[in-house]
Amino acid sequence: MKRLFVFIIILCLHSVSHAQMPDYPQQGPTSKHEQLLSAKIAFYTSEMNLTPQEAAAFWPVYNQYWEEKEIAHKRVQRNMRVLMMILKEKKPNYEDNLRRILDAYITSLSIDGVINRKYFEEFQKVLPVEKVAAFYKAEEDFRIRLIYELRKGGEKRVSK
Repeated sequence: MKRLFVFIIILCLHSVSHAQMPDYPQQGPTSKHEQLLSAKIAFYTSEMNLTPQEAAAFWPVYNQYWEEKEIAHKRVQRNMRVLMMILKEKKPNYEDNLRRILDAYITSLSIDGVINRKYFEEFQKVLPVEKVAAFYKAEEDFRIRLIYELRKGGEKRVSK
């Protein structure tokens, strides 16, 4: 019964989150992005043991959190690309440009901490602290599983 309940929640949340997500190129019946998103929703919901009411309150806040984290991550990546260009080209004002982009890079890294602090407070408004802790654990566990699966998949490709 619990599995059926979790499955129904996943289907509902997937349709809601998919409606908020931009379109990605399809790779077969469902895209890898959709598969990953579905697996993530299922994993978090299960690990956090969310009730339907908690899930309804949590997922909109989580979607905002993830969107802000993605924007911050893109800023970090952009600053790193510029940093690498500056290191390669060594144009006039090299050291000034290097200092400026390093400062922007460090600032963009610190924004991630600001987002984490902000949403720690937001998550506590919609979930009991025990489930907030379970969220952070689920997030780390999912990241580790994803890395493991990617490495495992990479080994298969190498052996072919």
